[in-house]
Amino acid sequence: MKEDEFLPDLPAFDVTNVEDLVAAVAPSLMPKRRVDNEVGGATATGWGEAVIRAVGCFLVVEFMRQGHSPAAACEMAVDRVIEKNPDWHDIQVGFLALDKNSAHGGFCIAPGFTYALYSPDVPNEIFDAPSRI
Repeated sequence: MKEDEFLPDLPAFDVTNVEDLVAAVAPSLMPKRRVDNEVGGATATGWGEAVIRAVGCFLVVEFMRQGHSPAAACEMAVDRVIEKNPDWHDIQVGFLALDKNSAHGGFCIAPGFTYALYSPDVPNEIFDAPSRI
């Protein structure tokens, strides 16, 4: 087998230290990120139970599969989190998505969710994700 047969086109990692390396492949972490090579990928931060309850990252990718932009897909997923959590004013959840064409977007419940984007052609850029509140 060739080396590239082992790696997906869109890899997904959320490793912050060496101890997390083993945990990064645990299925229990998958609700907070989803990658599909045909569409793109999504990740979430914030109150994990709310993300899981809404099947958030899977939902973002499926909305992109239906033709929505990454930003719109993230907004729709936040709406689902709000729908599933009556106490949504007291929590924070943010989604971030990137499609196969490098379009990106994010959305969150409350202000203060920023993300960075890097590409070899453009220096680091910081974006403030729009919010429901």
